Amino acid sequence: MKPDRVPPFKNTQACSHRFGHSLPVLVGLLAVSAACRTPWDIERDRARRLTPPKIDNQADPARVSDIPTPADGTRVNATYQVRIYVDRDYRRESANWQKELEDLVDQASSITEGLYGAKLHIESIRRWETYNAKDTLTPALDSLARIDSGKDVHWVVGFIGSSSLVTASHDQLGRAYMFARHFVLRGLRNAEEITAIEDSFKYLSSQERDQLIRSRRRHRQTAVFLHEWAHTLGAPHARSPEFINYEQYDSKQERFDEHTTKLIAVSLRHWQREALPDAEVQSWGAELQALLSVAPTGLWEATSTEQLRNYVDQMATSAVASTSGAQLSRQDAGQLNRAEQAVRKGRYRDARGEIAPLVARYPNDAHVQILACQVEVAIGALTPEASKQCEKAASLESDDAESQISLAEVHLVRKDIANAVKSLAKIHQQLTVEASTEAATATSKDAPASKPMADAPAANAATPPWAAIPKETPPSKTQANPAPEKTPQRPARKLSTEPRVWAYLADLFHRAGCLTWAEDAAKRSLDPEKEREIHRSVVRTRRLLGTGPAGAVPPDREGEFVDAMEKLQEQVFTESRKKLQEKIQALRDSFPLAPGPHIAQCEVHYRSGILVDAKKSCERALALDDEAVQAHYVLGLAYEAIRQMRPAIAHLERAIELEPGFEGCWRALMNAYRSSNKSRELSALKARYQQQFSKSAP
Repeated sequence: MKPDRVPPFKNTQACSHRFGHSLPVLVGLLAVSAACRTPWDIERDRARRLTPPKIDNQADPARVSDIPTPADGTRVNATYQVRIYVDRDYRRESANWQKELEDLVDQASSITEGLYGAKLHIESIRRWETYNAKDTLTPALDSLARIDSGKDVHWVVGFIGSSSLVTASHDQLGRAYMFARHFVLRGLRNAEEITAIEDSFKYLSSQERDQLIRSRRRHRQTAVFLHEWAHTLGAPHARSPEFINYEQYDSKQERFDEHTTKLIAVSLRHWQREALPDAEVQSWGAELQALLSVAPTGLWEATSTEQLRNYVDQMATSAVASTSGAQLSRQDAGQLNRAEQAVRKGRYRDARGEIAPLVARYPNDAHVQILACQVEVAIGALTPEASKQCEKAASLESDDAESQISLAEVHLVRKDIANAVKSLAKIHQQLTVEASTEAATATSKDAPASKPMADAPAANAATPPWAAIPKETPPSKTQANPAPEKTPQRPARKLSTEPRVWAYLADLFHRAGCLTWAEDAAKRSLDPEKEREIHRSVVRTRRLLGTGPAGAVPPDREGEFVDAMEKLQEQVFTESRKKLQEKIQALRDSFPLAPGPHIAQCEVHYRSGILVDAKKSCERALALDDEAVQAHYVLGLAYEAIRQMRPAIAHLERAIELEPGFEGCWRALMNAYRSSNKSRELSALKARYQQQFSKSAP
């Protein structure tokens, strides 16, 4: 029979001969213990390293102290009801599957209670007849939402059988939608991992091997549960693998990043079983906006961060159009309102069910069609359904600014900058005209008012619905086929008079590259902090993309130019020089006063090794705008390549002055200082680098 481990005395005896008897007994024993480790000892150490850490259930005050905290703190001290569905495949994998699920929720609850005071309680465990999707969990998630809306609980969680295709990707381990009640998880009985552990640990006892397998499975189950649970509360993917909200599972994950911890706390305070009133949804969105404003750039993955910002902006500003068309029946208006409420809560599958009948019933209602477009984009931004619905919505001419704002945001989510700019141009024109009219009206209030004549239109005009005094009317005879009751059209909001609308538009304009309009909207927001924030972002964009000073690119074409330059900067690394040349020339012809095309030309020449032409192109760009950061940077590299260190240092120093966060400039300037034997300047630059980037200089 194969022994569990090698008897330690044999190795000890061999080592005593190796060291001899001249050393003191104590030193000999220490040497034996350090150098003569048994295979059992080695495997135990390796098993210890493979054992995952305990997931942290306490927030570190030092890490979250500088993040905005809700007025009543981060702890909710409440119990949240969880309903569980278990499919046939999952139930077949273990005879004790119900006890395992209870233990999993208890483990997750111990962490959420420690962090937030949020106790997770299983309301019920139900059998679920579904199928195990091997390639994606989305159908299972949609199926779960269809069979149980979850209106009487806080979360509905589905468990489906394990798959041999499961990897570390969270898209394969679990699935959830942001700000929704549902998420699904796979079973994690990975036979390959069990076999690998049993095969690679020959000297550990069977109990120790089982303990290692259980600890790894428990950590993975808990981390994946918390990952998907956090998504429902709005948590995006982190960029660092040390965090639970990273897009890939890792056995070393033990906590959320500090900003995600705060985000979850804010959402838990508003997480209710019933639908929230608009005022609370807006308050929730405003709190999340404050948190996002201090989140470091690059902390979270770009796509999920963009999705989160879109949701939060809608919540904070109620950007979804809220006025119903005059032709909707009262019943349909109620259905439309339910769809809007579902969108504000992020429950897009529910919204689709409410809006679908209205889409067919009101094909020319811009409000209905645009809301349906929003819903489809939220479910899948680039799906054929979203494309078809959004093309239909865009084809409807609408003078409703709220609908156009919603449509513009949809285009931005789909990365359709051209159509986003078209919608934003309509909004800008409409609201600026409206603002001018309001200003003129306010100015004329001081003038004496003239009494309207009896035959003047104003004297004979009907009383508007919102000002009418209800009167009792005698009951009418019941008709055989009464027409559906219509909803009165509510007065349109004057968005130009609402500062928060301008603040929201400032962000939309900036995201679309409409820089001049963004600054104008920020000024109208009457929010000094928003104005400073937008101004800093606009200046940075102008410097990095080479739009030149204000006016070099016409304001109504800034979005087109910014979009083209962003794409061109990416294509410099991927496309042939011939194709790049054609695009650069087209941009130069369309925008002769912008330095951007010359910067792109400079980069192409530099990467091709044509330094003379690179210098000429960068100098042309700087002649148009001395604040073109990329031109200074590439010109500095070109001078450094030909060993002309004085101009190289001057341009690199100027680039850092204009854009301190451009790390490549710092590294290039350090190299220039080293080549010039400027040790004192190099030391000072390294100290500034460490202060700027919070890490040691290379």
